[in-house]
Amino acid sequence: MEVVEKNILGLATTNYDIQSMGMPNSEDEYQLAKYNVSLYLSNNILFNKSIDAFFCI
Repeated sequence: MEVVEKNILGLATTNYDIQSMGMPNSEDEYQLAKYNVSLYLSNNILFNKSIDAFFCI
């Protein structure tokens, strides 16, 4: 679980898409950033076999 926490913290602090979701320039930018984060998490979950699921808002 600690590895996953570090991964999510790193994502939140270094990923431009996460940062742009906080203050998007447009609705399109927000939706694109949300899609990119969702895609990243979907691809990354395969490497975290001990996690049942990630929940994104």
